[in-house]
Amino acid sequence: MSISIRYNCAVTDRLDLRRRLNELAFGQAGYFTASQAKAVGYTYQAQKYHVDRGNWSRIDRALFRLPGWPSAAEDVYARWWVWSEGLGVISHESQQPAHQRARLRGTLRGFEKKPMPFLLGQMNLLLHGVDDPKITRGNALTFSAADQRRDGVDVVLTNPPFGGEESASVKGYFQSDYRTTETSWLFLLSVMERITKSRSGRAAVVVPNGVLFDKGIGGKIKKKLMTEFDLHTVVRLPNGTFSPYTLIPTNILFFDRGRPTEDVWFYEHPLPEGRKNYTKTKPLRYEEFAECEAWWGGTARDSRVDSAQAWKVSADDIAADGYNLDLQNPHRPDDLAHRPPAELLAELIDTEQEILVLLEKLQTEMVADA
Repeated sequence: MSISIRYNCAVTDRLDLRRRLNELAFGQAGYFTASQAKAVGYTYQAQKYHVDRGNWSRIDRALFRLPGWPSAAEDVYARWWVWSEGLGVISHESQQPAHQRARLRGTLRGFEKKPMPFLLGQMNLLLHGVDDPKITRGNALTFSAADQRRDGVDVVLTNPPFGGEESASVKGYFQSDYRTTETSWLFLLSVMERITKSRSGRAAVVVPNGVLFDKGIGGKIKKKLMTEFDLHTVVRLPNGTFSPYTLIPTNILFFDRGRPTEDVWFYEHPLPEGRKNYTKTKPLRYEEFAECEAWWGGTARDSRVDSAQAWKVSADDIAADGYNLDLQNPHRPDDLAHRPPAELLAELIDTEQEILVLLEKLQTEMVADA
């Protein structure tokens, strides 16, 4: 019995040491010095052990970092500040990113309905330096339009669920002209209400293709969007962007409050040469948006031009077509008419195989739940 007690005490001591070190490092962008680790309770021999085992990452002489900590542009300043024990001097220009992140900590908030994504979202924010995220566990759609306007925000970034449906009680929170149980439409309405009172209100919303071509209740919602907000850009994402979670083609709607839409720019994000779609193992990377970022034209969006990927359509033309936003790139020929039959057949077989895998996975889950 005495051996078991000593063992449990040793485990508890190690866990307490790890907890104290993590608390220290989390406040320093994941960094800590050898002297700080020793003050927590790690001997120099123990420090070497943790480095050798990969528990810590050695950054420089007597400077370590928690492994897997996401990198940031201001890491170099954080390293010097920690290494100098807070005596480092940082210029106004160089400290701006850190200052902006500090402002973000107090203003970022959001909702998540399901428990596991809620926990993952909290952890993701903590790992990116947002140490007190204001994330509410609940349904963002269960608020009246008046409540959403009253609790408005300046910026909304969201990727609502695709193909989901809400209960009849949820759609009762929305105006009768726009009531539907489809989650994507209700989220779009909710986002509009959230930014409508902000002088700098703007949003970026990921939506499936169905939102672009729907002319029923969706047509009414898109009319509201384009007459009350400036839908200035639609970025059309390539196939497989959200694979394997969905194979549905997706888009990003960018809109601001303040004036009705006059023109909509469409940007078709290209696949890398030789690729037919993105996959889980070969996903879309941030660097691939460099061409779109260069075309964007800064905050004023004043240098945009037609290109192989970009074209502009007037709001009047879109309204005349029932607010259909599922518009093809006029600079690109009809792929089906110009691609070799063998290539089309091979792509069709690949798609069918992907569908079969998903169906088999669904069947397995249904049997497990039975």
